[in-house]
Amino acid sequence: SEIEIEPAVLSRNPVVPEAVWERIEKLPSYSRPSRFFRNDVVRLYKFASLLELNEIEADALESAKTQMIGNLELQAGLIGEELEAKVQDLNEIVYQVQTYDMVNDSVFREILTAVTDSRDIEAAFKKAQRTLSDGTALWYWEYLCDQGIDPDEAKVRVAALAEFPQVTTSLESAAKNLIDLWNQSHNSAILNLPDARRAKFFDIKKQAKDPEPFTLIMPSEITTGEIENYRGLHLYANPKKTFPGKYSSWELEVIDYEVATMTLVGWYRNPTGGLNAIGVPYRDEGVDRTMYPDFVFAHEVAGELVFDIVDPHQPNQSDTIPKWVGLAQYAAKHGDLFRRIVAVIKEDNGLLSLDLKNPDAGKALSDASGEVGVRAVFQQFGGGY
Repeated sequence: SEIEIEPAVLSRNPVVPEAVWERIEKLPSYSRPSRFFRNDVVRLYKFASLLELNEIEADALESAKTQMIGNLELQAGLIGEELEAKVQDLNEIVYQVQTYDMVNDSVFREILTAVTDSRDIEAAFKKAQRTLSDGTALWYWEYLCDQGIDPDEAKVRVAALAEFPQVTTSLESAAKNLIDLWNQSHNSAILNLPDARRAKFFDIKKQAKDPEPFTLIMPSEITTGEIENYRGLHLYANPKKTFPGKYSSWELEVIDYEVATMTLVGWYRNPTGGLNAIGVPYRDEGVDRTMYPDFVFAHEVAGELVFDIVDPHQPNQSDTIPKWVGLAQYAAKHGDLFRRIVAVIKEDNGLLSLDLKNPDAGKALSDASGEVGVRAVFQQFGGGY
């Protein structure tokens, strides 16, 4: 973590139109993939609890429970005879008795079976509870008991079902589908919650194995330890209505160019993480990662508010190509929300930009290799900034 000495507190800039704040909080971002992710069944129950707590869906937890039980019933039917055979195996203990005849110097072996006792049943059920996770096994056991099945027999059936790997996979998929459905149908209600409550939904997204979409939560104040490169029209500002920052010389060229235009109504230095950062997923050497484009610029053009993402980056860095390929994929999904999504490099005669909303440019980047390849793509598809 960065340590800031005597940080400056910056508030929302009063010269930035309110419409900019309303729109920027609707721009799509993605969570950083978690190294220690929770399974989707656990995430589903937490999500359902938050929906009930915030009075968004009254019976969300019961709906999640019903969905999981229904999925287990479906899997039990699909597995069929194999499941019955597994139940039989768990109901019996097979053991061998050996008898040694000292007179004749011989061994007699006999295979016997015995009914599994309550301690073994309980041990098998506890294992199923760990496999199916977060109360699902217990709920399914209660459901089977309600169907008139003997409690011990019901525990054996749950334990047997949990031993099939496809059951866990199916549960995870069903839980993920319901989370996605609720995210879509309740998105507006979640966005209207106070920031602290919205953040709890974001915490669930951060626990996912894969990047999860969310919209920004812009705080009323931010802090910075920078005391140089003051520029105006940033979304957050000091009492003099300026924003300090640390930039490369050609990042400053980008800022100064944008600030000098007559249409700019606000700009934002995108942070590297958090609820107020636009995160873009990408893959580098088979690993899921997240990049954070440097700048967001808001312009008013012909009475319409438009947003641009601008990402200056050194073309000789090993992560340049995968980051911009990820940004091009983001543009393919969300390009309609932006006027421009551009990558920027420095040439001897000035700045060059590459339109990542152009699918041909994104394809060329994915096929490129090294700095020479990046510059060739800019020469073919790019132009002056």
